[in-house]
Amino acid sequence: MFDPTRTAFIFDMDGTILDNMMFHTRAWLQVLDELGLPTQEPDEWERRTSGVPNRTILRELLGLNLDDAGIARWVERKESLYRKHAAGLVREVPGCIAYIRRMRRAGAHIALATGAGRTNIDFNLRALGIQDDFDAQIGADDVQRGKPEPDVFLTAAARLGAAPEDCVVFEDAPMGLEAARRAGMRAVCITSMMTETQAREWPNVVAAVRDYEISSLANVGLTNSHE
Repeated sequence: MFDPTRTAFIFDMDGTILDNMMFHTRAWLQVLDELGLPTQEPDEWERRTSGVPNRTILRELLGLNLDDAGIARWVERKESLYRKHAAGLVREVPGCIAYIRRMRRAGAHIALATGAGRTNIDFNLRALGIQDDFDAQIGADDVQRGKPEPDVFLTAAARLGAAPEDCVVFEDAPMGLEAARRAGMRAVCITSMMTETQAREWPNVVAAVRDYEISSLANVGLTNSHE
């Protein structure tokens, strides 16, 4: 039987808690224009870049020959554009806030683990009014390696005092599911970026759901039926 007091829930942010990926895509397409690079089809760009660290996109996907300072400037430019486009428009993935608070009331430990920097974390959590709903918040500045390396999830588990096998990661992107697998954690895929069939390619995925409807998650033992 599911015991939330023995389970730690670790949530990715963009696309998992927030329905906001369109604003990231809009910001990236503007950056490509400012860099004089060819435009991209929005849905395809979102699919290729979801969960990929900004520095990796700039250096490997776009092949830009920039020093660290140049990369940092374009990362900040992209994220500032994101905040401009998303201001006043950030929304939760349906049911997410209620689910997080339900699990907190049931005694579960909750962490945020994202590749975003602190400025975006604060911007997004304040927009939803959930800045105080996490026992730990881990971002890009807290780890050396981004996803698909497991560092962000392992750091979150350590701060919660939880063993990896007692953690459930909520993710929407292939990079994140792979990071959870490498961390030795179960994962729930929010299927905004892929189909259920695609999500099931990762052996650690225990559920693939569109949102946080309790009925869907109850099927895999991730709700407290006594609440």
